Amino acid sequence: MATRGKNGWAWTSEEREWVKTWQRDVYRQQREISEQLSRFEDMLPNMAAQASLAARPFMVACRPLLAIDARRGGRKHQPVSPEEAKEKLEDAGKGLVEWEAFLDRPEVSEAIEEANADIRTTRLKAREAKRQALERIEQSEFTAAVEAKALDVVNLANYYAQSAQFATGYGTARDLPTLERLFLIQFIRLSFEGDSTKTADMKRFVSSEPKPPLADVVAHALYLLTKGAVQRWPNVDDADMNPIGKNISLAQQRLHESIARLMEQGVAPEFTSRREFSICRKDYSTETKPKGS
Repeated sequence: MATRGKNGWAWTSEEREWVKTWQRDVYRQQREISEQLSRFEDMLPNMAAQASLAARPFMVACRPLLAIDARRGGRKHQPVSPEEAKEKLEDAGKGLVEWEAFLDRPEVSEAIEEANADIRTTRLKAREAKRQALERIEQSEFTAAVEAKALDVVNLANYYAQSAQFATGYGTARDLPTLERLFLIQFIRLSFEGDSTKTADMKRFVSSEPKPPLADVVAHALYLLTKGAVQRWPNVDDADMNPIGKNISLAQQRLHESIARLMEQGVAPEFTSRREFSICRKDYSTETKPKGS
């Protein structure tokens, strides 16, 4: 039998085991209702206040129930006694009935059905738009656009290399091609890092014979970025709405980090390790000027 102390109630092992028979279900129900309340706020804001009021008895009752630590080596003292937990469990059951009754009200169930229909329509349209976009990505018109954009990135490499050199004082004008290449290598790596499918794709691309020039690898990196963004539709974070601009900024940051590391090591640009120019283990240290620059 549980005993009360100054820090709360000390439950017996049998009472803790009893909690395990229902606590997971209460947590699942609480999570589901929380998600439903969020959907009311997003989809049916005019009913959100009513929904919150209807869910309140259950949510209030389950709060102390979920605060009980039933683990074998868990917290010794609990905020409620086993008797209070039984009462709250009954209250939660009644609250769940109230919530379900609210959902069954004709005006509520009809509004939910209409909102779900709108969501299904929106998802179908988004799926079709995604399908069409992925088809266009594989067409020659898109390939031409990517190649043009790749030249823009290649030209930006010179600007960022000069900016980095001005900011750090690293190297001379004759070292700019090396810094440009470091920038482009970082941009390319960012297009596939952390994604095994994209990494495998890039590895196949750079492993072809003859070895693709760096500008072509930049174009393929742009292809991977664009395809990845389309595949995530419509669930794209704000930060990923412009993946090319994002990766250009990150590549600039990495260029500065590489320069700082090389300066700390006392390495001149011309003696930069070939590892700095590796793309999927393919050496791009010997290409002095990307094709099309």
